[in-house]
Amino acid sequence: MSSASSAVPLDAIKFSVPYVTYGQNSRNEKPDTETHKANLTDIIERIEESIKQSNSAKSLYRVESALSSARALASQAKQYAVLFGLKLPKLPAIPVLKQDRREKLTAFDAERQSRTDARTAARAAQWEEQRRLDALSREEKIAAWRAGSSARFWNMTGDGFAILRVTGSNVETSMGVSVPINGLAGAGRLLRFLTACKNANRPYRRNGHTEHIGNFTVESFQPLLDDKADVSPTGEWILIAGCHRIKWSEVLSISSEVLAAIKTTPEN
Repeated sequence: MSSASSAVPLDAIKFSVPYVTYGQNSRNEKPDTETHKANLTDIIERIEESIKQSNSAKSLYRVESALSSARALASQAKQYAVLFGLKLPKLPAIPVLKQDRREKLTAFDAERQSRTDARTAARAAQWEEQRRLDALSREEKIAAWRAGSSARFWNMTGDGFAILRVTGSNVETSMGVSVPINGLAGAGRLLRFLTACKNANRPYRRNGHTEHIGNFTVESFQPLLDDKADVSPTGEWILIAGCHRIKWSEVLSISSEVLAAIKTTPEN
């Protein structure tokens, strides 16, 4: 269809309609009155749809585009009727864009552009910060992240382990994940569970009973594996949840802040 349309000379009369033949005439070579009626009905329906879009749109560009489409379709309907000697049905009334609505649409577009510009500037600043921090040493990156940097570091420590910080009522990881401290799947509840496991020297592995932290499932909490045994009694305990591997010493580094956040929440 696209190739056929492109092959027609630009100054030729042409219409975009759904039917060449319609109904009982569908096996004939030429369109009949029934076909023309169906095509005019389709054009009118598209005019009504364009008017509907112009009434609901909030952007000046979209309103003007919809009204322009409606006017072009109305002109096409008239030309179609004249060419084929048809009685033109009553066409929908195309509204006029009044000045008061034009001003409201213009104000909406200006506000939206302002928000877009602000988001673009924020993203640019974030990327600039990321590039700056990427050039720092490992120790400088960790210090900057703990101080509140919004950049993400997938392997900041260089050993595959994530680090943690407390921001408000959430615990954040260096991999860009944030989980609440309070609640059934909160960091506070999990801290109590892990502390109990560690004090009892009882490793945890997901098997029927499931522990959660935010949207993640805790896979295990046990000493670091080595080459000589399934569990190394002298190794540091490691929490594995989703794609995160977190050392127990890292958990302890934020434990006081987590416990303080729990104490300040009445429901806990």
